[in-house]
Order: sequence, then C-alpha cells, then structure tokens
Amino acid sequence: MAILGFGSSLAWLFVARMWSGIATANIAVAQAYIADVTTPETRARGMGMIGMAFGLGFIFGPAVGGILSRYSVPGLAGVGALPAIVASALSAINFLLALRTLPESLPREKRGQTVRRAVPLDLAAFRAAVQVPGVGIAVATNFFVILWFAGMEQTFRLFTEDVFGMTAAATGVIFAVVGVVGAAVQGGLVGKLARRFGEGRLVIAGPLVLAIAFALLGASPIFGPAARAMLYAAAGLIALGNGIVQPALPAYVSRRAQATEQGLALGTLQSASALGRVVGPALGGLLYSTFSATAPYTFGAVGLLFAAVVAAARLPD
Repeated sequence: MAILGFGSSLAWLFVARMWSGIATANIAVAQAYIADVTTPETRARGMGMIGMAFGLGFIFGPAVGGILSRYSVPGLAGVGALPAIVASALSAINFLLALRTLPESLPREKRGQTVRRAVPLDLAAFRAAVQVPGVGIAVATNFFVILWFAGMEQTFRLFTEDVFGMTAAATGVIFAVVGVVGAAVQGGLVGKLARRFGEGRLVIAGPLVLAIAFALLGASPIFGPAARAMLYAAAGLIALGNGIVQPALPAYVSRRAQATEQGLALGTLQSASALGRVVGPALGGLLYSTFSATAPYTFGAVGLLFAAVVAAARLPD
C-alpha cells in the first residue's frame, strides 16, 4: 500500500499489486489458524467470521476510500494517494497487533513435522493436497464459484448502467446490500446451518443458490416494471449463496486434511481462488462484449449448476 501511495508510474502500480498478491496469501494461513483453534463442530462458524470481516471491509472500505480520495497529499500526484497511505498505516498497525496479541496456534510438538520446498508453484504439494478424499472436488468447486463470481463483479457496473441506466452511487447501494447480507450470513447463519446439515451439504447448496441467483440476474431485464426488484433479489441471493459456500469450503477441507497439513490444503484452496480471480474478469468481459449484457450471468448460472451437480455426485460426506 505504501508503494501504491508513493509510486509515480504505472510500473510501480504493477509492483504494488504483485506485492499485494503475495501478501494476501496470509488468508490461507488465517484459515489454517482458525482450523487449529476451533473444534470440528465450530469450524464453519470460525471460517464465517473471516468472511464476515471481508464483508464488513467491502462495505466500509470503498466509502472511506472515497472520502479520503477527495484530499490530496502535498508532493504526491493522484487522487488515490491518501487512501493508499492510510491503508498502509492501518496494515502496519494490524501487523503490530498480530505480533503482540496473536499466539502460535500449533502446539510445539506438532511443528516442523513436514518440510516443503520454498518454490512459487509446488506441483507435488498440489497433487498431495488434491489426493486427499474430497479436497480435490472442493478445490474444483471453489475455482468455479470464484471464476463466475469474479466475472459478475467485473461486469456488474456495466450491466446496471447499460441495462438499467443506474448511476455509480445506485450500483454502490446494491454492493452495500450484498456486503450486509454476506456479513450476516457468514457471521451468524452459516454456523447454525453447518451444525444442522454439515459443511459438505453447504458446499453443494452454495453453488446451487448462486446458480439460481445468476439465472435471476440474467433474466431480470425481462420483468418490466419489476426488473429492479428482481435485480435486488438476485443480488441478495448472490450474497446468500456466496456467504454459505465461502466459509463451508475451508471448513470442509480442514476437516479432511491432517492437522499438520492444514496450511497445505487451505493454501491449495486459496490458489484455486486466485486462479479464478485471474480468469473470471477476462471471461466475464469477453462474454459481455461478444454476446450480450446478460451473457456472463446466463453462462455463470450453467457453470455454477454444473459445479453443484459435480459436488453432489462426488463430494464425500
């Protein structure tokens, strides 16, 4: 974030984003930490707390960034310098808090039992992770969910403007609704659902709800006077489906992996997420520009339904 704030060229922007991508690998570490300190019965709720934090961040972050972007920093060009510098300071505070207050989660006798190569892409580790029964299907499901979700995020603002004539502020309200619903689901509902149905069934239910939501989103323009209501309903269902599947996947994977392999399995899961975020926006934009404004959501509904069916057929309990 400091590089982003003080950088003076496009090259430095790419450097900042690459470094940020490396840094966000700590999501898998955070999930492994949650797996270490929770019981199997409370694991989905613990994973949901991480998701709730993301949801709240997506609600307040853009608003705070927008306010800060109104002010310039002496000696620095660009309206985005101050939000980046403030984000850098908050990240530094976050680091100090973790350093001071976050104890090691893994008992000493369980540390260092496995040693993996320090390489950017360890195919042997990937194969070892996906060979655990259920983990491979969970990783594939995660990839398809993030792929189509990222494609939706990339094209949604274009969709609301081109089809509904909505302003950026009106679209921001929809994203706020998504953030609130997602935070509520992951912060409270998903733990209760996991205790009743199990994480495996939630891994299936999440993509199924998302498939219905994407189909409704793609069909929303044909509802005439009720089109905007359908748009909001689809957004709420997207938040519900995503709020169910995102905590359920790491909770399920952590159940299947050995205690000393939590980081490996969850890191593989996050790698699938990263790949989906790379491919999804490009695929969504291609479908939008090549076919129609609703194509990313129609194709996404089919892809998500396929993921739900495969998970239902192949995912062990």
